[in-house]
Amino acid sequence: MNTTLFNEVVAEYKAKMESLYVLQETQQGQPKEQQEALGGQLREGRGKLVEGLIDFICTKLGIESRVGDNDLQTVKVEAEGQVYTMEHQVDRHLYHGGKLIAVVECKAYLDSCMYVRACSDFKRMKKLHPTIKSFVFALEDSQAAKTRVFTDVDFDNVCDGIFCMCDGKRSSGKPLYTRQYAKEIVQAKFDAFVSALQALIV
Repeated sequence: MNTTLFNEVVAEYKAKMESLYVLQETQQGQPKEQQEALGGQLREGRGKLVEGLIDFICTKLGIESRVGDNDLQTVKVEAEGQVYTMEHQVDRHLYHGGKLIAVVECKAYLDSCMYVRACSDFKRMKKLHPTIKSFVFALEDSQAAKTRVFTDVDFDNVCDGIFCMCDGKRSSGKPLYTRQYAKEIVQAKFDAFVSALQALIV
């Protein structure tokens, strides 16, 4: 149980969600162009919320969370008699003691297409860093279990853990960034993620 950290994260989550509630409420009744602009801000805000939670948790655990775009990794492959290189990253790269220990894909919700993309990114990253762990951190799940299993098989179980913080499946008709359909972070789900991180730094 990580009750103190859990309470701190819940407070952070609620504060960030409040700003999304206000933005969503502002969107109602606006002209179409304004609604579209505010919709873009909502999507951006949801992404930043999840990434911000990762950063917050890692700081509390003594783990350095780096923005992937600022920590590009050069992946090399040999093919057709040549060496090809590509700059690669995922949402967050986690370091401890100066060593890359894990990468995390951050999602407001995780659907099957997003998971395929995440596994593809993880597989490429592990070509360069084969011992790191790869996790998905999301608020809501939107995958069928069967679809996830097939993706895991297709990508050789490259993902080391999917952690969705809220109960229930995501519903596009009941978005959690509205007060009416707000969801709480579940402590057992939160603790599972924290335990996965702590296991990397003992």
